Amino acid sequence: MLFLLLGFACQKPEAPAEYTLYAPVRSEITYLIDEKGEVVHQWKANTQTGHEALLMEDGALLRAGKLNHPLFGGGGQGGRLEILEADGTVRWRWDCATTYLQHHDIELMPNGNILLVAWEEKTDHQALAAGRAPSSISADGLWPDCLLEIKPIIPDKHEVIWEWHSWDHLIQDLDKKKPNFGKPSDHPERINLNYGAYDDRKREEVLEEMRKLVELGYLDSELLEEEENRPVERPRIKADWMHTNAISYNPERDWIALSLRNFSEIWVIDHSTTSAEAATSQGGKSNMGGDILWRWGNPAVYGRGSQESRQLFGQHDVRWIPKGWQGAENLTVFNNGEGRGWSSVDEITLPITAEGFAKMPAQKPWGPVKPSWTYSASNKRSFFSGHISGANRLANNNTLIAAGEQGRIFEIDLTGKTVWEHQVPKERLGKTSRPPRGPGRERPEGKRGGRGGPDGRPGGRGGPGQGGLWRAYRYNTTHPGIRALLGSGK
Repeated sequence: MLFLLLGFACQKPEAPAEYTLYAPVRSEITYLIDEKGEVVHQWKANTQTGHEALLMEDGALLRAGKLNHPLFGGGGQGGRLEILEADGTVRWRWDCATTYLQHHDIELMPNGNILLVAWEEKTDHQALAAGRAPSSISADGLWPDCLLEIKPIIPDKHEVIWEWHSWDHLIQDLDKKKPNFGKPSDHPERINLNYGAYDDRKREEVLEEMRKLVELGYLDSELLEEEENRPVERPRIKADWMHTNAISYNPERDWIALSLRNFSEIWVIDHSTTSAEAATSQGGKSNMGGDILWRWGNPAVYGRGSQESRQLFGQHDVRWIPKGWQGAENLTVFNNGEGRGWSSVDEITLPITAEGFAKMPAQKPWGPVKPSWTYSASNKRSFFSGHISGANRLANNNTLIAAGEQGRIFEIDLTGKTVWEHQVPKERLGKTSRPPRGPGRERPEGKRGGRGGPDGRPGGRGGPGQGGLWRAYRYNTTHPGIRALLGSGK
């Protein structure tokens, strides 16, 4: 009997059961699956995802939904934030104000507030007055990104707690008589207003990419039709200037990391400012206000590098490694490889000191010189998802990867070995219906607006195709949301 008791005492406790959450781009359903790929729970909404969905600690789902809008429209558009109970009942819902449109990503903060990325409108007159080149302003004006921290107020209200606007941190070297004149290379903490004016690719290359994005459900077919009908002699100018596609919060440092696809850069900014300080270059723990604390990936943006020094290629899903984990305060990112032809997942060790970031050397880009860890396939071009996609480090030091174009989710260890894999079934990738109209105004004269046809009705739908996957998240039975949702015995 003693031997049996000792043997029982030496047995290892059973490992927590693992669950994976994902919200396909073209679907209105968010899925939670077990390790075998079986659906153990799902939430059904009445809008296509917009694109993020996160499990909360009480088992509810925080998600973004896609709305049409009288002005803004493009890849990644959302516009609705909502919290769904386990049975799909709406606990809280907020449709963005007319002056903004939430897009791509949201972040649930430890205090229960929500950080979101949004487009805000700048007219052609405002862009010209700020020093934007006249030939690089679209018919829709310019859509610089801003960040809002909001507090949900049930059932359908919110309070803006903090805000940051990229428009407050510009530098331009076009016109001495206009604000913020200076050399971008002398001010890497600021944003070059005239970077990224044109899409100078060949027309058929642009159309081929847009057709793929329509099939994935990421882009509305009306935008493809607009491009197909655009006069060839007119340059393709992007109102969606930065295309910020990821936001991640570091609670220990009170920093925010951003991923800007159109710049192929990662930025870090200070969240410890007030909203008033965030509009300046002073204040906060960094005493830099809302200026950029650190940036990495493409130093040509601020005039301190060339194509050879570029590290990021249309990346997505920048994410802090949490405190207490191996590599804590490093960043991971899905490096899509746009223009490179193969994808990687990179870990970046930031140049952090006790005071914050190490000072940038004069006329040199911020470090590091290269990622501290990277994953790519042995046959590099066999792992390539040029759009959407994500990756995040797990508590066991493995990395969960979502190859969005293929609908493939897999987990790798630090050696790159695949230890778990799931191919999302085609029937779950979904077909989108027309998105509902958000709160808005009549379409401004001369603007293309709501992407719903000439009368501005709700519109936008993907074309035929398999659909795509935005990201995936891993939770186990130690997570309170899993216990609340499935029960402690699961």
